[in-house]
Amino acid sequence: MLKQHLSLLRKMESGLSIESMKWQSIETAPKDGTLVLITDGVNTEVAKNFGDDWISSDGLDFGYGNWDSRLTHWMPLPKLPIPPPR
Repeated sequence: MLKQHLSLLRKMESGLSIESMKWQSIETAPKDGTLVLITDGVNTEVAKNFGDDWISSDGLDFGYGNWDSRLTHWMPLPKLPIPPPR
């Protein structure tokens, strides 16, 4: 599963500006399965959204306990560091 997440993160590397790295209203979050940081103002999690359903990076559905209804903001994940040459 970690390899899948790393692959997705690498795909996200291009196109992120400093401006896009700020917290944004949850209503503007991508709904295409892109992994992002989400928060309810207290807790923070890496998750993806498919329409109205937030799923954590480890596959758990946030609908349980209505945590997803308390979400307020999201932010793109940062770029991965460039490994040093070998």
